[in-house]
Amino acid sequence: MKAKVLFIALVLLTIIPWGISLAQEDGIELSAPANMPDKYIDCCRIEGTKTNGVTFVIKNVEYNDSLLKIDIVQLPNDDYTSLVGNQVDNDPSLTNKVETASQYGSQILGTRCDVLTLTDGNGNKVLKEYGASSSRNGSSLTNEFRIDLPAEHTGEKISIEFVFGVNEDLSSLFPMSDSIKLCIWLQDHISVVPIDD
Repeated sequence: MKAKVLFIALVLLTIIPWGISLAQEDGIELSAPANMPDKYIDCCRIEGTKTNGVTFVIKNVEYNDSLLKIDIVQLPNDDYTSLVGNQVDNDPSLTNKVETASQYGSQILGTRCDVLTLTDGNGNKVLKEYGASSSRNGSSLTNEFRIDLPAEHTGEKISIEFVFGVNEDLSSLFPMSDSIKLCIWLQDHISVVPIDD
């Protein structure tokens, strides 16, 4: 009898830590990147086929003097991975971008981060021209979008949709893609709400 109890206790002591380690591995695989901002508006995680992909984080939205500014941070979901924005066909600067990115990781992922649509409260398209710049922070990228909106839109509600993509072959094709829609009230104290489809 003592032998059976001892055997069961040994089996339980073996199984319980193994189950805990599986749960921890699952939690680590699905967890947010280590350098995720404390405060953000919304985020979109896109898994790769060979990697854990990229998390796109809408960090900040501002509206001043008819200029809408939106910051989006792109974070790799794997260690030793660095990102390159490569949504333009035949980008002559891609080689330089890859060389720079490879200083921060041995695995390089291509990303797409762009405005898809911008509509007013009546559904009319109001996106005409916008500027975008990208900056590197180690293995991650930050995109700043600057969209001119005439003063007549102040006080209105607009909807904006961003499209995101990831590739693992540094082509300009993005088989893994997703989008985020936001509803933004252009007031003195701007308010932003993610739109769920």
